[in-house]
Amino acid sequence: MFTRLAKAALQRLPLNFKYEVFYQFSRVLGVEAFVARGNQGPFLGATGDRAIMRTYLLERAWSMDIVEPLQQALAQGGTFLDVGANVGLVSLSVARLPGVQVVALEPDEENFAYLSANAALQGRSNVRCLKQAAWSEARVLQFAQNPYNAGDHHIASSGGRAVQAVALDSLDLGSGPLVVKIDTQGAEPEVMKGGMQTLQRAALVIVEFWPWGMQRMGLDPADAVRSVLALGGSVRAIHHGQFGPPLNASELAALLDDEVRQLTEYRSIDLMISCPATR
Repeated sequence: MFTRLAKAALQRLPLNFKYEVFYQFSRVLGVEAFVARGNQGPFLGATGDRAIMRTYLLERAWSMDIVEPLQQALAQGGTFLDVGANVGLVSLSVARLPGVQVVALEPDEENFAYLSANAALQGRSNVRCLKQAAWSEARVLQFAQNPYNAGDHHIASSGGRAVQAVALDSLDLGSGPLVVKIDTQGAEPEVMKGGMQTLQRAALVIVEFWPWGMQRMGLDPADAVRSVLALGGSVRAIHHGQFGPPLNASELAALLDDEVRQLTEYRSIDLMISCPATR
């Protein structure tokens, strides 16, 4: 009787309230991880992640505005390089495509464990998981964790955890079609600096532009702007799931400069850079 009454009471709660009940009971019971089943498959993640895993649990989807262009670009096969793979929601969604090989970089030890477990959970033998950060050169960096948002673990001089970083240009990615996603919570100026040869041969690059996160690391957003402009090609901004029109070089420079001027913690955009026809 009690079980039926409890279930009926929970079913009447709004979805966000149901999540809060789940989250608080998980903390009390010591549940550190759970599997959420959604449109992109089952994913294991930290109960304490109130950002990515919460969104996937409630909405059954994550970053489809990013996933769909990546899938379209790799419809005929190729290699997908996911820089900042987190628990694999993007990597493993792309890995579903036939003929695709995925190289997923994730430096955080816990996220990497979930990423590897999710690849096994979904049977994706075409995913190579690397417990590494990307930077302008190979070196050891300090890393900080966000206790409530597993997507905001980041390079920080006072982070307290050591991670190994590599330059993207040092990775063996084969010679076939290449698509790249970079989401490194502000490290993009250094990531792109160490990966320009790789990025210049990619058919599609999607990169986050978050000036506040860059300045948090002591990096200059202008360096990322120069790298994006150097890639050329057709560029569109993605903001809150909406795709803007193609931008020429001057329009793109103006947009990125405006993002820097309006610096706030919660303001960012993604840039989708398509390969120039001559490349």
